[in-house]
Amino acid sequence: MYDTERRQVRKEEVDFIANLGVAPNTYPEVLLPLMLGWPTIQRTRAFYSWINDRFVSRVYVETQGEKTVQLPGGPRKAIEMVIYPDLNDFVRVGSTMARLAKPIMPKYHLWCEDEAPYRLVRFEGPYGPPGAPELIMEIEDR
Repeated sequence: MYDTERRQVRKEEVDFIANLGVAPNTYPEVLLPLMLGWPTIQRTRAFYSWINDRFVSRVYVETQGEKTVQLPGGPRKAIEMVIYPDLNDFVRVGSTMARLAKPIMPKYHLWCEDEAPYRLVRFEGPYGPPGAPELIMEIEDR
């Protein structure tokens, strides 16, 4: 991770090729938005996210469809996706309570280009656990 002056402020290395005892579709949480840069007609997908406190959590990704997103370079058509955690990974509440709690769970919103190479053009969401500051990243080129 780098600050605004491009100085490295954090470095964490994990050998994901090694047998860590995690599911094969596990990605570091900071890379998950980039790994999802491919749209799909399947509306909901599940992955495992290696959270920054070294906790692996199941997350769901819902494709919201094509939207127009306002960016510094002007409006752009993009495919919106929403990522949210599985509450049952934190506390066992069952599927009904998890569905009821879904509206208050922290969510990450991503917008990807609507054609190849499907680059991430906007990201917004909390950087860390509940209560963490919101982070917004936008692409500046046109």
